[in-house]
Amino acid sequence: MSVAQDYSFYANQNNELVTVLESASALYRAGNFSRALDSLKKATIVSRIQNGFYNETQIVLQKLMIENERALKNWSAVDDHYAHLEVIYRRLYSSNDEKLENGLSEISGWLSFSLYGLPLDDRHKRMRRAYQVLKKRLEIAETKLSTGRRKASLLSEKLSILERELYPIPVINTSTRLIR
Repeated sequence: MSVAQDYSFYANQNNELVTVLESASALYRAGNFSRALDSLKKATIVSRIQNGFYNETQIVLQKLMIENERALKNWSAVDDHYAHLEVIYRRLYSSNDEKLENGLSEISGWLSFSLYGLPLDDRHKRMRRAYQVLKKRLEIAETKLSTGRRKASLLSEKLSILERELYPIPVINTSTRLIR
């Protein structure tokens, strides 16, 4: 569970939270993903009580739950965790914060993978979600001069592909003519 090690400084606010994260990490390494998820859910509750519903520790916990759900191949739960992660990123960070762009990039990567690599329900709904995430990323890229035009161009291209998928133009068959 590399995410726990990378973001452990968020959890240092609370010894109980650190203990739960260490327990979840040990369970993950032992291959007991379901019990690790139970520990992470408890940590989520502790974090929400102490730090509010939207905080950076919640990001860490969501990512850890995603790792465990992936190990269990529970793709609909992974999708739900990414949806919640998107809400947290949007609530915590403003458009000019690089953390928002990084988080949305991770989420759009999942949405792309899930659209074409997994047999999940509600494909159209996930395509609309991917479209909204990419649109926000394009807005961010256009306002930041440091990202350059290449990134904005790439995001714009991805958006146009999704638009064609979401809103296909009906093709009128003109090859059937009446012959007398």
